[in-house]
Amino acid sequence: MEHAGFPSDETFAAFLDGRLDAETRGRVVEHMSTCDECYGLFESASDFDLEPIQVVPKVAWLHRYAVPLRSAAAVAAAVVAVFVTPLRDYFPYISRGSIRELVDASRTSANRPYETRLSGGFPYKPVRLVMRGPVETDDENPKLFSVVGQSQEVAAKSPTVGHLHAAGVANLLRGRPEKALIALRQAVMKETGIGDPVIAARKSNDAGLLTDLASAWYANGANENALAAIDRAWSLEKTPEIAWNRALTLDALNRKNDARAMWRECLRLDPGSQWAAEAMERNKELAGK
Repeated sequence: MEHAGFPSDETFAAFLDGRLDAETRGRVVEHMSTCDECYGLFESASDFDLEPIQVVPKVAWLHRYAVPLRSAAAVAAAVVAVFVTPLRDYFPYISRGSIRELVDASRTSANRPYETRLSGGFPYKPVRLVMRGPVETDDENPKLFSVVGQSQEVAAKSPTVGHLHAAGVANLLRGRPEKALIALRQAVMKETGIGDPVIAARKSNDAGLLTDLASAWYANGANENALAAIDRAWSLEKTPEIAWNRALTLDALNRKNDARAMWRECLRLDPGSQWAAEAMERNKELAGK
C-alpha cells in the first residue's frame, strides 16, 4: 500500500503483531480513521472465529504460567518489581480498549446505532436508525474510532472474557452486529465453559455480558435467543439497561403487555434521565398499537 509512504507494509504488519511503539501505533490508528482500505485489512486480520472454546481447569494456569521462584530473595525482588513498575508494563491489555474507555470515548458521539442499551453506563444518545441488521456509522468521533480499534486488537491477541466482551460492545458501537455477536458468544461460552452459546447464556452469572449479548442477538433478529439472555440477566440484576433491552425484546416477540410492564420498570429504575424520556415515548407508542 502507498498511502504517501505511511504506513508501510512492514509498519502495518508490526502494528498487527503489537510490535510498534506507542507513538507510531497512535499514528497508524489515526490513519485508519480516514482510510477504509487499512481499516478493512485490520478488521480482516482481527476477525474472530467460532472454534469450540477450550476450557482450562481453574488451577491449570498455575502450572502453565507461573514462573518458579526458587528463593525468598527472588520472591522479594518480584514483589518489589511489581510495585515499582507500572502494572500496564506487565499486563499491556489491562485497560486499552476496555468498556470504560468505550464509554468515555462515546460521550462526544451524536447518535447510537441501535435501539438497545449497552452495559457499563453509556450516556444517552438518540438512535440513528430503528432497525435490525448492519448499519452504516460515520467516523465523526475519532476518539471512539481509536478505542474501538484498540478493543478489537486486544481481543484478537488476548481473547479473555473481558476483552471479548469489550470487542463485542465496540462492534455494536460501530454498527457491526454480526461481528459483535461472534465476540460476545465467545465471551459467554468462555465464561461458563459451555460450548453452546444459548445454553451458556442461561447459565451465565455476568449480567453485563448478558445485556450486551442480548443486544447483539436482537440486532441480528434472533429475538428468542435475545430473550433467553436478557431474562437471565434480569434474574441476576435489576438495572435500567436490562429492563430496556427486555422491553424491546418482549415487544419484538409480540408480548405487548409484558413489554409495557417492562417499560414502566425502566421508568421506575431510571426516572429522570433522557433515557426515561425515550422510554416514556416508546411506552406511549406501544399503548396505541
